[in-house]
Amino acid sequence: MAPWDRSRYKIFEELGRGGMGVVYRAEDLKLHRVVALKFFPEDLTVTEPAVARFQREAEAISAMNHPNIATLYDCDETDGGMFLALEFLPGGTLKSKVKRHRSKGTQFTVKEVLDYGIQLADGLAHAHKRQIVHRDIKTDNVMLTEDGRVKITDFGLAKLIGARQITRGESTVGTAAYMSPEQIRAEVVDHRSDIFSLGIVLYELLTTHLPFRAEHEAALAYMITHEDPSPVESFRTGVPEPLVRLLHRCLEKEREKRYQTADELAADLKRLRDGSTVSHRRAAKHPAIPWVIGAAIVIAAGGVYAILSMSKPGGVQGKTIAVLPFNNMSGNPEDEYFSDGMTEDILTHLGKIGALRVISRTTMMQYKGTRKSIREIAAEVNAAVILEGSVRRSADQVRITAQLIDARTDEHLWAETYDKELRQIFAIQSDVAQAIATALQATLSSSERERIERKSTDNLEAYDLYLKGRYNWNKRMPDKLRLGIDQFNQAILKDSNYALAYAGLADSYTILGNFNLFSPDQTYPEAKVAASKALALDNNLAEAHASLGFALMNYDWDWAAAETELKRAIEIDPNYSTARSWYAFLLTVTGRFEEAAFVRKKALELDPLSPVINADVGLTLYFARRYDEAISQFLKTLEIDPTFVLTNIPLAGAFEQKQMFTEAIAKLETLTMGMSYASVRHPIPILVLGHVFAVAGRRDDALNMLELVKEMTASQYVAPYWMGVLSVGLGEKDQALAWLERAFKEHDGSMVFLKVDPVFDGMRSEPRFIDLLRRMKLDQ
Repeated sequence: MAPWDRSRYKIFEELGRGGMGVVYRAEDLKLHRVVALKFFPEDLTVTEPAVARFQREAEAISAMNHPNIATLYDCDETDGGMFLALEFLPGGTLKSKVKRHRSKGTQFTVKEVLDYGIQLADGLAHAHKRQIVHRDIKTDNVMLTEDGRVKITDFGLAKLIGARQITRGESTVGTAAYMSPEQIRAEVVDHRSDIFSLGIVLYELLTTHLPFRAEHEAALAYMITHEDPSPVESFRTGVPEPLVRLLHRCLEKEREKRYQTADELAADLKRLRDGSTVSHRRAAKHPAIPWVIGAAIVIAAGGVYAILSMSKPGGVQGKTIAVLPFNNMSGNPEDEYFSDGMTEDILTHLGKIGALRVISRTTMMQYKGTRKSIREIAAEVNAAVILEGSVRRSADQVRITAQLIDARTDEHLWAETYDKELRQIFAIQSDVAQAIATALQATLSSSERERIERKSTDNLEAYDLYLKGRYNWNKRMPDKLRLGIDQFNQAILKDSNYALAYAGLADSYTILGNFNLFSPDQTYPEAKVAASKALALDNNLAEAHASLGFALMNYDWDWAAAETELKRAIEIDPNYSTARSWYAFLLTVTGRFEEAAFVRKKALELDPLSPVINADVGLTLYFARRYDEAISQFLKTLEIDPTFVLTNIPLAGAFEQKQMFTEAIAKLETLTMGMSYASVRHPIPILVLGHVFAVAGRRDDALNMLELVKEMTASQYVAPYWMGVLSVGLGEKDQALAWLERAFKEHDGSMVFLKVDPVFDGMRSEPRFIDLLRRMKLDQ
């Protein structure tokens, strides 16, 4: 390695630093020009093949000559690593300009956005024709010249630094919020990945916000691969519709549906700027799948997708009904919460009818915007009849249309249109449920009829806030949950006796507790208070009983009381799949595996496509030491949904128990890909990876994981149970017991695994471990 040649460059000041290195302003003393020197991180592995590849790629990039691409002058090596000499651009980054607009409450003009977009697309087109893909397009990598022209920087650096890093394994290149779906899935990318990322940049310039936002990378990855971007009009009104369509086409999930070349995109941007007709088609809408990441993280698992065998037409339950998401016909995307709320409320009313089996919301929301036929959907969820409908809300009026269809014959069994004042919304929901029961010849008991007809509140403002809270709760992400909590609290201010709003609060705090990103005393006690208040107002709320039971299980470890509450929830609403799943979880962690399997089967019948409910299938097998079956279940999940990467945690655990360390480490490294770019890095997968490293004999790598998590403790909560998992892998039993003792004192929810987790099998004869089980009442 050559020494640092200080005679060639004179460094003046640091310009910035980040995950890809540090940049300095310097003078090239040989050619007498100001340059930007970029030094790569010191932990980049520098081998001879890596250096050779680095130089080959740098040569290809330096050969580009375009006014919208920053020039690469030179690449070299020092005794500290590799560095680049780049064109110095004094105008700062495009990101800094976006931040200035956002802080002042101002925006780029549409013309500015189009001008920037044209320059960026032209620069990309130049590179793509030379078979060079950027892989990390973002506003941070776009610099401005003194006269305001944009230049793409760090071209090809994602490929240049593709060598294995020392402590974090193979990293997914690109910054998470700007990644294409294929980058998230760690697939081979081509130039169309840059087009997706450029679409995000254009969206950011237009709105000063990102189209996909979440508090940790796993949630963000799911949004990018499955959900539509936030509507442009939610941040900025008056944007020309052709420009919105252009953005949607850039952001298509399937690369074949995007612009196929940057030239094509540049041409459409120029047409928009010049007032001509744009050539592209309207982007197709994709069904969004609500992601239940909260429960997945607390059980350190992903969705184990058990593929249910499809019944023959004659074998489908005659009274099994699936409710498709009602279409929002108001023309305002902001009313989506209202149409989704109508779907959920009608589904909840139907769920109160014991004679019906109702497929749950989680499964059916996957069909939002679907083009599948009624018959296809019914076959996939094993339902005999489908309810579909639409909602149009205007001021204080609402129109709801609904029709019930026999899936095998396409016969309309019942249909109705309601044109009513908004204050009659509860009567409409009750009428729909009872009409469907009549059409399906399902007999209602007097108590069922009373529960269906009961009005939850007289305050329409409170009800509207409740629907918004539920809409955000169903997003299952920390920022959305906290927004939902605010909306539930506002609903309670409007109506202090609104039991459902208290139940919504309880559900929100329960899921927040599941994330393991907050100390337990910030979530579960709040859930218990809210659930108890809800039940004091209405003791027949299945959701409140279930949330109370889950908090009693995870925080108080009061198994008997938790079981009572969860059973009561199931008794009140036999169609509430979440209550059944949580009860099966209780049975699992207390070692009652056969009972758990029976309850899970019922939950799966109600919610066959729920990732979290399916997760419990594999998790029960894992804790029952049926590792081959667990591995099979987890691999099926990843075949169905490769982005549900939290599945890799229990899958790695099963691999580890079978001494398949290479496979276990590979799965965990996949899960931690790109974690340095996440707004929040979750410590659990890092600690589990450290545990497997230790058991596999890679102690130094395990200690690297430990140090990484210790750095995180200064800014976020780290569950002590999982610190104990890493310690036991390192063979430090005393330290592991100390962490478990701390987890007990903090009421760490993960302590529920203590009786069944195979990680601690080597400690079960330790008196202090036995005493912990006794104090948790898990020694039976």
